[in-house]
Amino acid sequence: MQTMKPDNTWIEEWRLDEDPAKEDRIARELLAVFVKFWEAEGLDEKSKSTKRRYSAALHSLGGYLVEKAVLYEEDMQKTTKELLDEYVGPYEGPLICQDNEIWQNEIDTACRKLYKFRRKTADIIVEPGAGQTHTGTGPDGPTPTPLLINLNHTYAHTGAR
Repeated sequence: MQTMKPDNTWIEEWRLDEDPAKEDRIARELLAVFVKFWEAEGLDEKSKSTKRRYSAALHSLGGYLVEKAVLYEEDMQKTTKELLDEYVGPYEGPLICQDNEIWQNEIDTACRKLYKFRRKTADIIVEPGAGQTHTGTGPDGPTPTPLLINLNHTYAHTGAR
């Protein structure tokens, strides 16, 4: 039985093959945030339809953000955090499904909850495992290291989070 929870298959599904290293980095960082959000919301305990809606919305959002980071000049220099800050707000998410209002409302709902989650969570530390780590080089070869994503960093020049 296939799980609806965000997992490593999403990284491949978001791949565009334009800038593989950047796509992989952004995808892994997004996946780490989405997994922690899923767990914090207790989505594994929700109904199948709720899990399906959140899974589809988060998957669409991730694919959209990877595409923005790689293909759109105005977003190419943004970090994963900056992309999330830009496109996930307190009222809605990015316009992904402009021809389907019902589906866009699902994306907006998930984005509002993701926004609230990010505001409550100062840092997310993803433990090694599940492919959500960066690999460093140790004395015995490659070693996984935890990925730290600071979601509430305030930028001094703008005062924005």
